[in-house]
Amino acid sequence: MKHKYNYFYFACVKEQDGKRYATVERVSDCESVLWKLAGYELANIMPTKKRAQEVVDFWNECYRKNGTSIFA
Repeated sequence: MKHKYNYFYFACVKEQDGKRYATVERVSDCESVLWKLAGYELANIMPTKKRAQEVVDFWNECYRKNGTSIFA
């Protein structure tokens, strides 16, 4: 029997040395959410992958503008 996985998408933020970046994490219904998202400062569940990416893009742009982006 083949299992059909359901996926959940999270917009997540990680901080290193006072700098931040946002990324999308995909978690299946057979994974531990706590383990998968360990190390993130925050994680917001989103209804779709597209919406999670939109939020992450917005957050990263805000971090660039306020000088807290890890990629600056």
